[in-house]
Amino acid sequence: MVCAAQEVRKKLAEGVENIKAAPGRLFHARSPPPPRKFLAYFWRALLGTIRGMSSSSEPKSFRSGETVAWTRDLPQYSADDGWVLKYRFFWPAGVSAVTVSAVGDGTVHSLSLSAAETALMQPGAASIWAYVERFIGSPSGPERVDLGITAVQIGTNLLNAGALDPRSSNQRALDDLRAALAAYASGGSAHVAEYQIGDRTMKFRSLREIQDLIAHYEREIRRANFEARPRVLYRG
Repeated sequence: MVCAAQEVRKKLAEGVENIKAAPGRLFHARSPPPPRKFLAYFWRALLGTIRGMSSSSEPKSFRSGETVAWTRDLPQYSADDGWVLKYRFFWPAGVSAVTVSAVGDGTVHSLSLSAAETALMQPGAASIWAYVERFIGSPSGPERVDLGITAVQIGTNLLNAGALDPRSSNQRALDDLRAALAAYASGGSAHVAEYQIGDRTMKFRSLREIQDLIAHYEREIRRANFEARPRVLYRG
């Protein structure tokens, strides 16, 4: 099976070839079009080549106790051919896995989790395994195809919360580390100190150890903020 990255690179190459195959529509030797027009042609050619690839829109995060819904287009696994899209939620430990099934309409598979269903899900880090199944009367059992695993963060049910700290776990750890750095610096440099950092108690033997962790969490927060930025798609 060709991995997703290889497939995308292949489709990009095909898009470029489509552009090369029709140069007269893209530019003229004496008067090249403006970049925006060129990009519009490029994206139209590229999008034409990647039709048929499955599009995934599983959530990266949601909150326990809220309704969550998403769809996934799977051209190779149509409900008309008997395929059913399923998801299995896993937690690191202590909680049993949960399996849910999507409703198919042709190649589009839709899943909706009610507020009551997500209220039973433990907050914290979890993983969603996506796969499709179909039963064709084979004695060996159903056909099953793995569609990959997605990480998801499940937030606390606010209806059950008595207090709320809107900071992320990384931001709380960073704030604690900065407070620990100030306390450690004021207490001298030749000692071992213990501080509460997020949900853990940590010991430090030097300012450098605290500073390195601060740099780590600053990078993680910048990365999370970048990934959370809205994406604008342009169509020609």
